[in-house]
Amino acid sequence: MPSLLELYDSTCQFLQNAYANSTKLLAVATSILLERAVDEGLGRHAGALVHSQLEAYTKLAYATGVVGIASQVAAKLSVAFLFERLAPRRNKKGITISCHPLDSGVSSLSSAPHSRVVLKSLGTRHARPVAGSTSL
Repeated sequence: MPSLLELYDSTCQFLQNAYANSTKLLAVATSILLERAVDEGLGRHAGALVHSQLEAYTKLAYATGVVGIASQVAAKLSVAFLFERLAPRRNKKGITISCHPLDSGVSSLSSAPHSRVVLKSLGTRHARPVAGSTSL
């Protein structure tokens, strides 16, 4: 009977391989959806499309984004389990996966009495207040 440590390692290996394979499948699905979106009007002016093409293009573009994000999540999980296999830790309590939103260039301080929204210029450290924001 395998020990608990061997079972944990084999589970990590299985999950890493499963996520790696699902990443490939989802990436292919993203490419297929994007190609279908091109057939429906991606890259053409919106005025040159009929309503049904515009609707189909919008749905396909949305599906492409969702499947693309799922592919990226699967890739990151695969890497997390690969790291666990390559550099195992002493305490085997599992992997904690946390999600942090990317800094999109706009940050806000919500729930502060004098909150201020600041638009950061890309590549610089200068910031200017957004119109309508209150200053501190």
